[in-house]
Amino acid sequence: STRDEMTSMAYFRRFKMEFDLTATPLTEPVLPPNYRWASWNTGLVDRHAEVKFHSFRDEIDSLVFPCLAATDGCQQLMRDISRQSNFVPRATWLISYHSDDPWDYPFDCATIQGLSRDSELGAVQNVGVVPEHRGQGLGRALVLQSLRWKSKAWLVLPVSGLDCTVQAQQLMLLGKQTQCGW
Repeated sequence: STRDEMTSMAYFRRFKMEFDLTATPLTEPVLPPNYRWASWNTGLVDRHAEVKFHSFRDEIDSLVFPCLAATDGCQQLMRDISRQSNFVPRATWLISYHSDDPWDYPFDCATIQGLSRDSELGAVQNVGVVPEHRGQGLGRALVLQSLRWKSKAWLVLPVSGLDCTVQAQQLMLLGKQTQCGW
């Protein structure tokens, strides 16, 4: 390889969006038919990791965070996230699709994690929906589910944030859909 190839760099625009939970009431998230919520428990670490991998492996996020491009990287990331002192289990969710066919197993297809950043700011991160299940409102539902818990019970953290590496158009649409007005 040439010296230019070895020293080339890429820059990615990152967005930090904040939402004041005291300013806007949030609607109840609604899942489409056959989709089900799974609240956090430690037995779901690998399931969250698998969804994270399938959601981000072919996205720009996996270039910025290479761990998202590998199953073992996502497993380690989920273990690390869930062990942090600021991890918020009640703001961490998994969505599974349950087919009408009784012989089919449920398919995990969306994930979100919640963290507290400091005494003023809570955060949602890694909002991931596998490509085959995008366009159904699952990302919107995840954000609402996580933020609604915070707006009801996390009263000491009136602001929630989301850091993203995605197209600005997608960010603005998600903000409008979740009533966040980022």
